Amino acid sequence: MALLPKAELHLHLEGTVTPQTLVELRKRHGKATTLAEAQTLYRYEDFLGFLAAFKTLTEDLQTPEDYELITYRLIEQLKAENVLHAEVYVSVGVCLWRKQDFDALFEGLERGRQRGERDYGVSLLWIFDAVRQFGAEAAQSVFALAAKYRGRNVVGIGLSGDEIGLMARKVDGLGLVGDPSPSAPPAVVAALAAGRVPVVAPLAAGPLNVNADEAAAALAVGLGASRILFVMDVPGVLLDGELTTVLPADEAEAALAAGRFEGGIVPKLIAAVRAARGGVPAAIGQTEVPA
Repeated sequence: MALLPKAELHLHLEGTVTPQTLVELRKRHGKATTLAEAQTLYRYEDFLGFLAAFKTLTEDLQTPEDYELITYRLIEQLKAENVLHAEVYVSVGVCLWRKQDFDALFEGLERGRQRGERDYGVSLLWIFDAVRQFGAEAAQSVFALAAKYRGRNVVGIGLSGDEIGLMARKVDGLGLVGDPSPSAPPAVVAALAAGRVPVVAPLAAGPLNVNADEAAAALAVGLGASRILFVMDVPGVLLDGELTTVLPADEAEAALAAGRFEGGIVPKLIAAVRAARGGVPAAIGQTEVPA
């Protein structure tokens, strides 16, 4: 794997700062810190601990030169792992919240990107990230900057923050992986009540990574949805190459157990069965999956 050329499509710039670079940043700003002291910041046990560490680290990112340094160091790390392309989130929302001159910071980001691409041959594009908890007006300011710089290697926007309240059971032996439970997170309920379409990342409280299809089923059951539809790049469930318009839950489970499916259809079928048995009519494309 290490020898294979790779692309990294979800990476947060501030999260790539190493303890060694943190010591260097603090020295720049007159804060004496040992490597051992910096390393303690990287020891946390839960998501709230991570957020506290992230907040502390961003306090040491103050100038365009700081952002140039961490961008260049990131590209060094990517090259060492044979990553040839990366699309990197920058916490623009946090910069604006701190009243920093982001236009100046962006020039530092671009200098680091340009030097890194020249020295290491790694291409890098930017995604401007807003903070969900800061509200719609603050997010709009971030998105306006993304539009302003879209001709200078900015390719997307993001919306981050702490967990919304999706619940899950930790799966033994798989690290921070969870099996989602039916949930009705208040943030999702409020968005629906306001006529909005919530976009939910598959991250449960803990934090635990959960499968997106299974998370969708858990939300559908928890919210009492009238229907759940899974979409994919084929018309529906194919059995022996033929489209199946109805696949009852019992038959779907039997086919899964017999190994008749593989790849991305597997979690979708599992999720559809869970939704159907939880009282939510489910379909995968044109295939109905009744309980």
